[in-house]
Amino acid sequence: MEDNFDAEAAKCLIDSEITNVTEKNPIRELGKIVVGLATIIISAYIIIFFVSGIILTNLPETRRAQLEEILTKPSKETPIEISSETYNRLEKIKNDILNADPKFSKTSDVKINIVKSNDINAYSYPNGDIDITEKLYDELKSDEELAFIIAHEMGHYKHKDHLMHLRRNIATGATIIIFSIFNPNGDITKVASGSIQLSDLSFSRTDEMNADKYAIDMLNKIYGNAKAGIKVMEILKEKNKFNIEFMSTHPDLEKRIQYIEKYSN
Repeated sequence: MEDNFDAEAAKCLIDSEITNVTEKNPIRELGKIVVGLATIIISAYIIIFFVSGIILTNLPETRRAQLEEILTKPSKETPIEISSETYNRLEKIKNDILNADPKFSKTSDVKINIVKSNDINAYSYPNGDIDITEKLYDELKSDEELAFIIAHEMGHYKHKDHLMHLRRNIATGATIIIFSIFNPNGDITKVASGSIQLSDLSFSRTDEMNADKYAIDMLNKIYGNAKAGIKVMEILKEKNKFNIEFMSTHPDLEKRIQYIEKYSN
């Protein structure tokens, strides 16, 4: 019986099979998938972010004011009753800031309220109104310190941070919805959501530094220096001892103090 076995041909066939199995590195392929996924997520977010930003920032003033009121109503807190002396103090400081910045948007009346809370905090609403917690108000001993807080919050409105925050929420929500359609089990959606949330923290820290800069400018114009901002930061530092910058929407307080020292007259 004739032996038809061709050893040389068999060797070539085996080598070919080995080559086909090992020519794709699984780690490299996984890396390509991750990079591709990240690129798609970032691209989708950026496109939606910029398109929504163009729409929001170009709204007519009347439409913008209506939108701001709509966004404010669900989160508005009930203020506590204050004395006429406190009211006049708040109004004077607000008017001093408006006089120092004649270009401040006229779409907001900037109503300043004191709210019942033991938190050391102040925040502005989309319509420009400002709430200062009772605990923080009691900590602020001088008009200059109070002016820094009020000017900081007015800075958020001045820079349209409320609309930019809405823009980020629109971009985040739309991006997650897009990926949830293509990935019903949620794996891609979780990756997209986590990546975008960390990015939003960074944007918020930038907003805070810009609001600080506005407050510094206003105090420099009104009082000749912004040293009271340092006292405000020391109060916040004392009451908020565990400020971890990377996971916080606010910058490290030491950095904020250095920033005020640098730009104060």
